[in-house]
Amino acid sequence: MPTSSIEHINRGAGVAAPPEKHTKEVEEFLEDLAASLQIPQEVFDAIDEEYKRVASWLESEESKVARFGLDTYTQGSFQLGTIINPVANEDDYDIDLVCEVNLDKAKITQEHLKTLFRNELQAYAQQRNIKEPNSKRRCWELDYSPQNKFHMDILPAIPDGNLQKALYESQGIKNEWLDHAVVITDEKDANYSAWTTKWPHSNPKGYAEWFRSCMKQIFQQKRQAMALQENVAKADDIPVYRVKTPLQSAIQILKRHRDMTHDGDSEDKPISIIITTLAAQAYQQEASIAATLQGVLSRMEDHIKFRNGIPWVENPTDPLENFADKWSMPEYPNRKQAFDNWLRKAKSDFSSISNLTDRVLIAEALAPSIGNKTIDTALNTRSKGAFSKLWSIRKPKHKLDPPWDFNSAGQVQISEAEFLQDGFRWQKFCSDGKALPKNCKLRFKANTNVTGEFAVFWQVVNTGLEAASANSLRGGFNVAKTTTGCLVRDESTLYQGSHTIECFIVKDGLCVARSGEFIVNIH
Repeated sequence: MPTSSIEHINRGAGVAAPPEKHTKEVEEFLEDLAASLQIPQEVFDAIDEEYKRVASWLESEESKVARFGLDTYTQGSFQLGTIINPVANEDDYDIDLVCEVNLDKAKITQEHLKTLFRNELQAYAQQRNIKEPNSKRRCWELDYSPQNKFHMDILPAIPDGNLQKALYESQGIKNEWLDHAVVITDEKDANYSAWTTKWPHSNPKGYAEWFRSCMKQIFQQKRQAMALQENVAKADDIPVYRVKTPLQSAIQILKRHRDMTHDGDSEDKPISIIITTLAAQAYQQEASIAATLQGVLSRMEDHIKFRNGIPWVENPTDPLENFADKWSMPEYPNRKQAFDNWLRKAKSDFSSISNLTDRVLIAEALAPSIGNKTIDTALNTRSKGAFSKLWSIRKPKHKLDPPWDFNSAGQVQISEAEFLQDGFRWQKFCSDGKALPKNCKLRFKANTNVTGEFAVFWQVVNTGLEAASANSLRGGFNVAKTTTGCLVRDESTLYQGSHTIECFIVKDGLCVARSGEFIVNIH
């Protein structure tokens, strides 16, 4: 692409933001937060074992694809070391494999190549007593749930580095990662069933090598330090997957932040490849997670270019591919704005904690955008469970204990929660879900099976610096009017943080039912 067609975004590109100091407590908390996002070792081992088993099957003498020569490797976040555990316990890990077959793309169709893999994977699934392989747009999926919490996508590919490199060099474009380029199968491609050299292309191996080059200096330092600490003769003997750099940790944290701020909005939430690419391009070998987050968030926008007026996030291993191509498509009108909003919020959230020295205050500040489950784990990492599952949001000092004796004769539950923003329409939300904006109206509805005369009390507990500054932490009990079969409480979103509301039913001086805390996150 001629240089004249590339417009650099006008945001002071190349000028690093002034360093922002972070407290030791913030860095320690972010380290614990990154650790809490790691894939559990037992899951990692199960995935690694299964990947090797699949590769061994496909490369065996009996395999009809192995006779052409086969190279199998992982791609995506598992390969990059940026995989995170799912937000919901029931969700699976998504593992991606690439299987390069040493064939001539002109002598086989995409459809034929994908069919070859179907036959081998069907036999493998029968031998392993798992579900039949599922055909997806570009690959085959092996589903190991519910026994194991992951599924594996196997992508057929053909090496194409020499041709891709020659093609780009003929246009005056040089790229050291093009040697690893491949062509892949894609059922939606117009040439899927045709005999042609025009195949969809990709470069997962080249991307992984580019990504590692972006953190090479700090990676080598950490690997050498681990070798000295563990009395290992050579740093190269430390497995790559064991070395975690601040860039990898920062990306993991940003991905969870993205997941929580876009919970329920899968259509427009920023995709991982854009976050990963921009963060790696913006990384300047910062030695801590806090400094990395501050640095990459301040510089990510500088690496969004415009080509002929179109926003462009370049694939560093394929200069003509735009990871942000959907930002300009009319069917996705909100994608670019969604990314800008997320980036602005991430900057604000992580900047707001930089001077904090209290782990609980740090937890309170990040909980709405990271999730209470993850924050709980991070908070207790160094305290060895001292906070249990009842940290400040659950049991702050200003939260009063119920004044009644308990007799659990009945039940009450908050059955519905809705918010109203700018008078548009009421929308439902769930406990500890997506962070809501400020200045919304809230309505909670509770149902109870308690009969006769009783009193209803609601306890609202606010947390965070904003509520404290406004002298509005609350924590007491408010008596409410009752209506038959349904109990309603109206509130509003005023202060950033994770807050709770709970409903109590009191009869004859005893608390006969309590709903349990409903968590409301506000950004």
